[in-house]
Amino acid sequence: MIHVQVRMMTGPADTPPSPLIRSPMLDRAIEALTSWSQTVADQGLIGGAWLFGSAVNDDGLRFDADTSDLDVIVEVPWDSLGVSGRVAALHHLRNAKIDLEQTLLKILQRGSADDQIVSLVPVTSWERAHAVHKDGNSAILTDTPAIDLLSGGRLAGLADASHTVLAPPHRGLAQLVQKTRAGFLAISANGRVRFAIAAHADPVPKELIRSFAMATADPGMPAAETTDLARGLRELTLAVAAGASDDRAMHAYGVWLGVRQGARGKVAPVISVQDYLATIEMIFDRVARQYPAVTVLPADPPPSATPIAAPVPVTRPAPLPAEFVVSLKDTLGGRVADNLRAIAAARENMRARLTPAFTLRAEEHPRADALLAADDRGLSDADHALKLKVFARRTQLQARQARLTDGIDLILYHGGTLFPGHRGKALFRLLARCIDAWIAHAAIGLVNIGGGIEAWHPGFYPDEPLAFSFSDLPRTGGRLLTGEPPTRPWEGDVHGNFSPDVLAGSFVPELVSIWLHRRDRLAHLTRDDREVVFMIDRWRYGPR
Repeated sequence: MIHVQVRMMTGPADTPPSPLIRSPMLDRAIEALTSWSQTVADQGLIGGAWLFGSAVNDDGLRFDADTSDLDVIVEVPWDSLGVSGRVAALHHLRNAKIDLEQTLLKILQRGSADDQIVSLVPVTSWERAHAVHKDGNSAILTDTPAIDLLSGGRLAGLADASHTVLAPPHRGLAQLVQKTRAGFLAISANGRVRFAIAAHADPVPKELIRSFAMATADPGMPAAETTDLARGLRELTLAVAAGASDDRAMHAYGVWLGVRQGARGKVAPVISVQDYLATIEMIFDRVARQYPAVTVLPADPPPSATPIAAPVPVTRPAPLPAEFVVSLKDTLGGRVADNLRAIAAARENMRARLTPAFTLRAEEHPRADALLAADDRGLSDADHALKLKVFARRTQLQARQARLTDGIDLILYHGGTLFPGHRGKALFRLLARCIDAWIAHAAIGLVNIGGGIEAWHPGFYPDEPLAFSFSDLPRTGGRLLTGEPPTRPWEGDVHGNFSPDVLAGSFVPELVSIWLHRRDRLAHLTRDDREVVFMIDRWRYGPR
């Protein structure tokens, strides 16, 4: 690991002139954004628009005309709109965004019209008041400098720093709603959209059912009932029925949903974009109605007769110790209990954004250091052969250390979506098996060890190279283990048809390997895209 020491310069006398050059096209791009914002505001589609990010920070010196996004938040005036009205407004806003993308494509002289230039995030006044941001970073609204595209003024932030506190489940749901709206608006100059809905076995996609269950959970409800899918589907069905009497779009949604739940008739097997967005907006309504008044926390402490002690400064802690051992047999070494604790600690480090989240240590022959330091002339033939073996192991491990580390990082970070429904030690045991199998996979050196099952992600394949083969027997330590054969309705749900051991020992290491091997070709995928890639229940499979 290379450590770079950075000396912080203080005072104008110590600060050298910046070597960065502001893109001459940035001002023209901001003018185009300003003109577009005024037009869509006049049409009633937005009530405010703000530019932030690399185009604003450091006076735009770090903005790259060839690659940088233009990050824009717009406030949508939806207080008086129902669900269907908001969905229609989103469609109008996306149509208007195509014109903006085409204008900016010419101004910035981009070489491809395939990728969007403006990352457009629509927020309601309620979301601004509660500092909700789709990626969970409230500071983007409270502490990030922005340019008001309607007035031309500069702001220190878009929301009050002392914003209303939302319960964690509700904030997470509000973020999901905002992320979905932004994903729908992700369209490029050539009309390419990335918003896609994967096939689903449940009447409605599981993520919508679970989210609706959380949004309608009563305070104090047992945790198991909070995310109960049956209750969530029941609440959603009632909500759609309630809106169907005076809304043609909701009536059509109700007919489709009824057939999906067993009523007579034939309908499309996948929920429409219209109905998906309508469900998202109904989730938003269920959350927002639980916070009817916008009350902010006081910025200053309340007056008191008793002097209040100055707050004790909190120093950022060091990462929790989390070490994984690569055994001499290229498996996960160490005690099972130690590995489970290391997984728990590493995931906590990731949540806290502390680095390194974990460390790797490789087992070696006890005489490794002595042999490598010894003069070959004093070694026996056996010891010289052992020295060569020790040397080869060190060089091989050094060559694949970055790949090993990146793979373990992916497994730990995406553990929850790789094994939905598993928590605590049950999840940690599966992640330990994944790490064990990944170490063995990396030692073999093949990108795709393969097997008789072909897996693909319908949200990306065949446009993106996200397909690979895997074995239906769990692999660990370089060996295939026998196990119960999975039920196989071909082209079904990987998650639903293979045991967790098979997924951990074979599917996951193959997915990690193929992602790492092709990540340069997949660099254009957004962070949200990557999250979807590692949602195991989105994958499908069939015979190779």
